[in-house]
Amino acid sequence: MKQPLSNQCPICLGSNQCSADTSCWCMQTKVPEALIALAKKRGLNSQCICKKCIDRFEKTGSLPTGSEQ
Repeated sequence: MKQPLSNQCPICLGSNQCSADTSCWCMQTKVPEALIALAKKRGLNSQCICKKCIDRFEKTGSLPTGSEQ
């Protein structure tokens, strides 16, 4: 898997829309431990996980599958 850019989600490689250098949505959001563990497993835990992946996990309770892994 290609190393994502800092503005890419480590799960789906879409835009994470993080602006951590200013005020960002990610600082107000609880990221599920399972998604953090998946990012760490991939060695990509320095990028923010996007809201879309967080919302999808919270709705389905399952980790991303298929081309996202």
